[in-house]
Amino acid sequence: MTRWFLALACALAIGAVAFATGADARGYSRKKCLPPDKAQSWVCSAAEKCCYDRILRKGICSTDRCF
Repeated sequence: MTRWFLALACALAIGAVAFATGADARGYSRKKCLPPDKAQSWVCSAAEKCCYDRILRKGICSTDRCF
């Protein structure tokens, strides 16, 4: 029974670490960005944020802030 608990704890820890790290650490260099209305997707580098301008209905990649 103790082995099952240990195996489950290890599996959960590995899963948590895999999803907690960013796209850079997992080896991805780009990420796909989806707008709220799911009309047109765009691709940003892993270090950038996906920003969507609702007025222009255009997606941009920003390293700092989304305006």
